[in-house]
Amino acid sequence: MALRLRRGTDAERQLITPLEGELIYTTDTKLLWIGDGGTVGGNLVTGGAGTPFALADATDVDTTGVQDQQVLQYNALSGNWEPGITQQVTSELDDLTNVVAANPNLNDVLSWDGLNWTATASNVTLDSLTDVVSGPAVLGDFLVYDGANWIPQSSAEVGLTNLTADIKGSVFADDSTLLVDGINGTLSNGSLVFENNTISAVIDDNITIKTEILAQQFYGVENTTDGTLYTLEAFRGTETSPAVVQAGDPVGTLAFAGYDGTSTVTQGAINVSIDTVTGTNQLPGKMSVYLHDYDGNYFIAIGADSRGTVTVPTLKVTPYADAAARDAAIPSPEAGMMVYITSTNKHQGYDGTTWNDFY
Repeated sequence: MALRLRRGTDAERQLITPLEGELIYTTDTKLLWIGDGGTVGGNLVTGGAGTPFALADATDVDTTGVQDQQVLQYNALSGNWEPGITQQVTSELDDLTNVVAANPNLNDVLSWDGLNWTATASNVTLDSLTDVVSGPAVLGDFLVYDGANWIPQSSAEVGLTNLTADIKGSVFADDSTLLVDGINGTLSNGSLVFENNTISAVIDDNITIKTEILAQQFYGVENTTDGTLYTLEAFRGTETSPAVVQAGDPVGTLAFAGYDGTSTVTQGAINVSIDTVTGTNQLPGKMSVYLHDYDGNYFIAIGADSRGTVTVPTLKVTPYADAAARDAAIPSPEAGMMVYITSTNKHQGYDGTTWNDFY
């Protein structure tokens, strides 16, 4: 058996292909290489003088971006040991013979147990942070920074009480003039503006708006039936399975109420219902105006059905002192108008040409 040894510079080594088992020593890098008969320049012999086994040479260690005083922690996603939580390292890793890393878990760190570096769970708690004073604390406390440390404070101390639900919304700068009370359903100290073409909402109970409402139709309208539209819809059945309404069913009511010292009482209302079907229209409309009388009862002040019949309990036409007062107030009368002349105590009607007494 013969041993062949060459020596020269690293540049000279890269120009030859050493035979299998042939050794090359580079005088400028102080490294030892061994040939396999096919690799140009040979293969580096690790562990020799001046060539300690580097941590980055381990196939499951990624030291990219490592910083001073960092430790290795295992990343199960990449399958590598990577630089992790910073803490003081007092014992060298040497050549990894003192590292016990069998079956590491995600986010484990290497910690010194007095004999070896072992894979250990990273249990960093608030108590271990030097600027956190974590006790005494009770359920529901918040950590609040006092200028030097984070200290636990109760919800009352930080101005929050009964905070038990998710909070969702938007904050614009530091403006807190717009207040929304989700418990009582109240919007205050601001304007509510809807800017989209279609707004859909489900109101299961009542909604109270404590302000004036300005309803603006789109600009540029001409002599058409279009206008600002509020629609009250009515169905039989359920929300998911609606059914056709029938004669007599109420469609919607617009009520007007005032406070009597104890509660709010309705003084008047406009009600729309389904009229009795007499023609081909399946859902003819009927409108009634209800008022509160002197005795506290409700009565129909004006009613109009789908046939154009208007019903009033008592009809009071506009009175005028005489014909001169009548003509001054109505310079261009139309056929069918009625008035009452107090000087003669007679009702008059206009036939398109003249005013005529009814009796």
